[in-house]
Amino acid sequence: MSGLHASRAQWMRRIAGEAYSPSTDVPSLVNWYRADTVTIATGVSQLTDKKGSVNPTQATGSKQPTQNVADSLMGGRDSITFDGTQHALIAASPGIGA
Repeated sequence: MSGLHASRAQWMRRIAGEAYSPSTDVPSLVNWYRADTVTIATGVSQLTDKKGSVNPTQATGSKQPTQNVADSLMGGRDSITFDGTQHALIAASPGIGA
């Protein structure tokens, strides 16, 4: 089955209400992060990789980004806000940028 047909089949299953999981339905997916699956300390201290094992972390509280629960700008889904200057999550594993 071509990539186009496989993607369309997956989309049709989702429309039909069947379970869809990027970790199994997207074979080339390397990492999968969601703003609602984080570890909170002062701010977001870790993003949990739902696909593999690359979990970006930040031990310093003042450098941790903010989790926005039920963010209205994201259709009621959680989001994460970085301040653009100090906030950073760093992955010790290769394959993902700092």
